[in-house]
Amino acid sequence: MRRLAFYLRYAFVNIRRGGRWSTLAIFSIAAGVATIVALRGLGLAIGDSLIENVAYENKGDIRIWKGDTGDGLLGAFDDSQNVSFTDAQINNVREWAGTLGANVSVYVRGSSVQVSKINATGEEEVGGISSSFGNLSFINTTYITPGNYPSNYQITAIDPPGVPLGDLYTDGLDAVISENMAQQQHIAVGDRIRITGTEEEFIVRGIVDTAEEAGPTQILSAFFGFMYLEIDDVRATLNPNLRPNAIAIDFPDDVPLTQEIINAYVETLRELTYDGQWTRAQDTFDMLEGYTVISQILADFIVVMGLGALLIGGVGIMNTMIVMVRRRTNEIAALKTFGLKGRQVAMMFLTEGLTLGVIGSVLGCIIGVLLGGIVNQYGEAFLQQGIPWRIYPEALAYGLALGIVVSAIFGLAPILTALQVRPGIILRPNEAHVPRLGLLQTLGLMLLVTVMLGLIVGQIIRPSILLPNEYGAEFNPLAPYIIGIIGVTLTLAFLGFLVMVLWVVVWLVGKLPSFGITELRLALRNLSTNRLRTATTLLALSAGMFALSSITFVGQGAREMLNLQLSSQLGGNVMAFPFAPGSLSSVGQLALTTALNGVSGVRSRSVLSMYSAGLVAIDGRPADMNLPNFARDGDGDLMVDGELNFLDPAVQAYFAWNSFSVWKTDTQAVYDNFNHIVAGRNLTPEDAGRAVMVGPAETAQLLGIQVGSTVTYSVGGRDYNFEVIGLSASSSSMMGSTVMVAPDVIQSEVSFRVYTFDIEDEHVNEAMVNLSAIRIPPTFVVDIRFIDSLLSRLIDQFAALPTVVGLLSLGAAAVIMANTVALATLERRRQIGILKAIGLQRRRVLVVMLLETGIVGLLSALLGIGLSSLFVALFTSLSGTPIPVPADSRLIAVGLVLAAVLIGVVSTFLSANVAIRERVMNVLRYE
Repeated sequence: MRRLAFYLRYAFVNIRRGGRWSTLAIFSIAAGVATIVALRGLGLAIGDSLIENVAYENKGDIRIWKGDTGDGLLGAFDDSQNVSFTDAQINNVREWAGTLGANVSVYVRGSSVQVSKINATGEEEVGGISSSFGNLSFINTTYITPGNYPSNYQITAIDPPGVPLGDLYTDGLDAVISENMAQQQHIAVGDRIRITGTEEEFIVRGIVDTAEEAGPTQILSAFFGFMYLEIDDVRATLNPNLRPNAIAIDFPDDVPLTQEIINAYVETLRELTYDGQWTRAQDTFDMLEGYTVISQILADFIVVMGLGALLIGGVGIMNTMIVMVRRRTNEIAALKTFGLKGRQVAMMFLTEGLTLGVIGSVLGCIIGVLLGGIVNQYGEAFLQQGIPWRIYPEALAYGLALGIVVSAIFGLAPILTALQVRPGIILRPNEAHVPRLGLLQTLGLMLLVTVMLGLIVGQIIRPSILLPNEYGAEFNPLAPYIIGIIGVTLTLAFLGFLVMVLWVVVWLVGKLPSFGITELRLALRNLSTNRLRTATTLLALSAGMFALSSITFVGQGAREMLNLQLSSQLGGNVMAFPFAPGSLSSVGQLALTTALNGVSGVRSRSVLSMYSAGLVAIDGRPADMNLPNFARDGDGDLMVDGELNFLDPAVQAYFAWNSFSVWKTDTQAVYDNFNHIVAGRNLTPEDAGRAVMVGPAETAQLLGIQVGSTVTYSVGGRDYNFEVIGLSASSSSMMGSTVMVAPDVIQSEVSFRVYTFDIEDEHVNEAMVNLSAIRIPPTFVVDIRFIDSLLSRLIDQFAALPTVVGLLSLGAAAVIMANTVALATLERRRQIGILKAIGLQRRRVLVVMLLETGIVGLLSALLGIGLSSLFVALFTSLSGTPIPVPADSRLIAVGLVLAAVLIGVVSTFLSANVAIRERVMNVLRYE
């Protein structure tokens, strides 16, 4: 015990003597531990939120339903909506539930509709556009009987506050909406709204919390909102044949429930509701089991993502202790001269490293708890439901243990370095002695660190790997550790390669011309003093910059690419899909024309017609002459043998020309944006009625097709001959085939049609409301702005967790940079003293340090943002228009560059300013 007390006393003395350098080492590990504690707490909070809400999300202990209803955009037009329970089946369930004292709620779920606010004044600014209608938005709806939904708890409104859901309805057409819908569409209680499929107006009677229906399985509700309508009102205005398709049963607390009992109840319910249609069921036990698995995997994944920040902290402790060892070589030699053995010296430095780790871990736990509230907001964005802030003892223990273990692992290098000090150097105190590890020692240390980190990762992912699975397969208990070691090995190898690359970059930067500026020349030379440490710092900052910029650029780039494709290829900003196939398609066309007759600002109209076609001949030659395993049925439809080689370019070319699109439009822009002509000419609206076509040049060459060729197609049992008037460079399309024929030629039945309209922005909402009111045939209407909004929300949701990890890692990188600057200052105290002694002013010395760290920060930002820009450019090049830095993200890119430089400047002021103020004689005397 006395020896341990000596080690601890020696450790505290050296930590106190280290001053600001020890403090920065502590903050290095604290930043990593804070990241782990915050992320572990987030994972646990997500799991609790999922598990605690299963009964509310399921609306009862058991929920049964007919059809495949769910949270989808096409729910309003899904045939499965017509699959419902009969009165007899509902009565059977009620009678059975009554014998057990259970509550029953009968309702219609999963119907998606479009809703627009009717502005009371007739004109209102919506998104900067004056319109008598609000934005038409997709939402999820649930049709209920007031007072009978849900079965297991009472929903109360937040406006008017505290009013039960059932008390909000009157004898008129009433609606209760979610808070997010009210905020997005600027709807208040008392406002009038228009709903898809009817011209009747509903009045908003209440607003409820978004969490009542939104969640991980109800994405549409979470993004755009939901609405409760009374079943009788829906029957009177939308669908007189509407019947309930969902029943929720909630059992009293005194009824014993186990998985076996619940399974038996579900089978009974299926027998009571059997009518030839499958009755689907979900119970809280199944949801609990599924969410437990999801939360465990997600929690482990989040911690592994944040482990990098802790490793950065470990590197900070290692760098600090190595510098301290090198500065204390005479002290170590003296201790060995006094009789201390190597293992005792090792224990002294191990105790010092662990002490730093313990102090840093405790501080990190405190910071991690404080960060929990901020981090949980990103978790709410990912989960799309509220997450309560709590202090989790498990997260604190997790962070504390990991912090101490990582500190011990990264403290091995300083210990081995201290063991290289020989007692004899005390006889030559004026000579510089820099202890270094040998090659074998370095390799052995790297192997040991890799294995130990792999075991840590294996322990983290062990609960997820060993989770029970539906196939009953059992994993080897050692599998998580093997996976962890392999993963860490590959990761460290990759990081080592990057460090070497950055080592070269730092060396090259040090060779840049200084243009006669003394401060810049000194800064460039100082960068090469310890290139490995500089490269490591550069990697940490670049990784954070790359993560944050990639998340932003990919999201914005995908949006720009999609909008570019849609607006150019579709020829409009509003799309309409009448569900009227075949001979009824003319009815849909007439309905759309009638709906837009009174709408101003319609600049162009286009329609994409799709037919069941097949390529028959090229210039009179059978098109399939070179395809041996190929035939057609009596209608000319394609029949392919399974042995056909689909990797053959000729086969791929045949199938590229085997179908075509028919665009009828009154604007040339659709053809120009769709086809990039390389030979011949493009289609024009004047070609309507002429048997001409345009196709891709690349595949045309393989089939022997050229401008002037005649291509024969079979459509509906009839052959059509088309003259090729142009070849395009397009190889892919978002809508239909890249082969395009002129309209008004095919007389066969249309399989499906998509209508697009280019409408002035101020009239889009009016057009959308009129089109969505069409009931015969049911019409699905989409504004491209909605697609952009949906994509944005999806990107924001899935980018939430990587973003918070990137931010926390960047914070840890900032601390490690401050530590690097502090260590560099400590190592160069003699240099600073000499510069001041020969007349260099203190301000100019500080400028040298600022330039040095500013270059590192700027270089890290350029590397991180440059790589992410390259990645996004390659990603968006699929659209034919590479987008290096999306327009909406350029300001963010500039902000990241400024943040990187600011990190370097602040780090310098925190670390270098103190050393610069030190007296010259003190430095020269003791250094």
